[in-house]
Amino acid sequence: MIPALAAYAMPADLSLHPFQIREIRGPSVLQIRRAVLRHGGEAAWEDLLAQVSEPCRQRFLRPMSLYEWVEEALFTELSLAYMSWSHRDDAFKSGQAAAREELTTLHRWMLNMMTPDFLINNMPRLFAHYIRGAVMGVDELSPGHAHLTLLSQGMYPEWYHLGITGWLQAALELTGANGVVVDYENTKPEGAEGAEGAEAFRHCYRLEWKA
Repeated sequence: MIPALAAYAMPADLSLHPFQIREIRGPSVLQIRRAVLRHGGEAAWEDLLAQVSEPCRQRFLRPMSLYEWVEEALFTELSLAYMSWSHRDDAFKSGQAAAREELTTLHRWMLNMMTPDFLINNMPRLFAHYIRGAVMGVDELSPGHAHLTLLSQGMYPEWYHLGITGWLQAALELTGANGVVVDYENTKPEGAEGAEGAEAFRHCYRLEWKA
């Protein structure tokens, strides 16, 4: 469980906010690269890197390892360039593909004991393994139902609305769950200036499934 949201006060310097995403683990970048290579090979990858800033291009010209950390700003720039090259709805499909890849390769040992409850209870640890800075917590967990809260600043709207939703759906399906539905709940008040404290960075996910 995450601490009560009221316990967090928004600091004057948002760059120091405890929910600021600082780095993303390597698989997220490798997934984008593989998707581009499937469509057009190395030439397509070079074309994509030609659309980003020079620091971003130089960062992703060299090989990337699965366990390497990537700066959030550079990953966001690459992701947005990829979505403009493909389609923004691909964020959902990318989230699904990431879950299948990560849970059947890097964390394949988990599949032997994987149940929906096991997955949900381990989501805070899994999230922390791939993302530095944000905080995910389990608010509710009952048969066929769960509610997760993510406190996070950074990234872009599709990553929260579609990417994580796709990841959670595919991950639950890997546990053998049927009829999986994942709804994103935007609880932030209208307009960023109306949000106060941790509420400005709160993203909620309601999960339902059948055994």
